[in-house]
Amino acid sequence: MFSNTSIVAYVLGLLTFVLAPRLLGGFFRLFNYGPPPRRDIYGLEHALLNMRLPPETMWLNMAYWKNTSDFPTACNNLLQLLLEKSEILKTPSSRPIRLWDLGFDCGDQTISLCTELSRAGLTLCKYDGLTINRSQFLHAQARIQAHIEAHPYLGADNNKKDSLSIIELHLTDASKPSSPPSRAPALQHVSRELESSLLAFDLLRSGSATALQRVLLRLVCAVTQILYANRLTEEEYRDMLAAAGYARENIAVCDVSADVFPGLERFISARGLMVRDVGVLKGWGGFGAVGRVVGWWGRSGVVRGCVLVARRA
Repeated sequence: MFSNTSIVAYVLGLLTFVLAPRLLGGFFRLFNYGPPPRRDIYGLEHALLNMRLPPETMWLNMAYWKNTSDFPTACNNLLQLLLEKSEILKTPSSRPIRLWDLGFDCGDQTISLCTELSRAGLTLCKYDGLTINRSQFLHAQARIQAHIEAHPYLGADNNKKDSLSIIELHLTDASKPSSPPSRAPALQHVSRELESSLLAFDLLRSGSATALQRVLLRLVCAVTQILYANRLTEEEYRDMLAAAGYARENIAVCDVSADVFPGLERFISARGLMVRDVGVLKGWGGFGAVGRVVGWWGRSGVVRGCVLVARRA
């Protein structure tokens, strides 16, 4: 048992350990042993006053960093890569095109898709965007509405009314049976009922991952709220697409990890230093964690960033 004296001695010792550096520092400053630390009245927080708000773009994807270090440009480059791999812009067709976009973020992707189809001379008869994120849904609605007001022929042949009528955004709830909680039901619906081709960027688990890497990946998924069950290997993904009704010979998978993960890690790291310097770190911690996870994916190869194309015959 501890005596009262020993407890008092322990507390005094702890206080001495905590306070001694401050007391000694004050003593040396009192007798002019070294200049007092300078503390600026103003920092760089006024960077917030100079930022353009709302932002000109609100892109959100893992981006394709080949030949660029700019985030919006890299995000749009990933979309351009998807369109290139699909060959949709190179295939002349008089048939109107209908798009189902699962996860349209804040509207930049929608605007870019419709613009690219229009430039290629293709007619978009309907665009349906689906998301489970309410804040992004509301932001995208306002953003697309404002863009159509300024560009009334976005994705349409005639006028602003046509543009508004062909673009429809939907807020879904993944917890309800009508909203597919996993990829398989959604893919079956797209393939069999809509008879549509599939174009996607997705994260695949390496088929050669070690047991330890799989355990670490499960932990990372749990912490970041990523559904581990959706991290399929390439073989499992091909099987899922085939089960949905796509012919195996019409399925293509292109690994672009080398131009995705390292660039995103570098960008997040560099932007984190800038954010720290101007003193606006609030809300940045999550992005810093993403940068470290993506860096691990790139170095270990446990996760691969892939472009997937499944064409209807």
